[in-house]
Amino acid sequence: MREKLVIPEASKIELINRKKPTESPEEFIPFKAAINEAPPMPRLGEGYNILYSINPHDEYGSIKWEPEVFERQYERITKKILLNVDDIVQTESFFVEDSEVVLIAYGSETRPCMDAVLQARQQGLRVGLLKLNTVWPVPKLQIQQAAEQARVILAVEMNIGKYAHEIERIACKKSEVKRITKNLGIIHTTDEIFAAITEVLS
Repeated sequence: MREKLVIPEASKIELINRKKPTESPEEFIPFKAAINEAPPMPRLGEGYNILYSINPHDEYGSIKWEPEVFERQYERITKKILLNVDDIVQTESFFVEDSEVVLIAYGSETRPCMDAVLQARQQGLRVGLLKLNTVWPVPKLQIQQAAEQARVILAVEMNIGKYAHEIERIACKKSEVKRITKNLGIIHTTDEIFAAITEVLS
């Protein structure tokens, strides 16, 4: 697929600089931070010697294999995401408010889904689309709202239906979830998705 990349003017791009340490290099603890924050990061060449490793490590950067050290670091890293879900999750809704059937899709699959929804609407069918721009953290609230609105959710995926597990878990039988999967290396066609829509509405 090819699309236009629109680069905004430099003046319209928001820059968020990483916090810098206020302590001296001798006093600085490189991986010490609040539970949902990233630690300060000095600029290269300022005299702060830090060991970066993918291995479990303590707040000083020393590799540690003790379970409690690993758990503490893992908790801090994951909570940077989990405590900021509302700021991270992005979705778009199309005709969901009055829909009997809601398609949930992400990535390139949203293109034929949108075409199928528009085709359905032209025929008077109450069909909508929830487009997931982020798949993790899972947009739980938006999926719940779709499940409360719709009689049927169609989980459209170009794989064997891995994300449908999450949709089913969150929908929690508020609405029926049907898997529309295709694992051939190509996305669904509009006709395939429209056929799935008409099948559940027949």
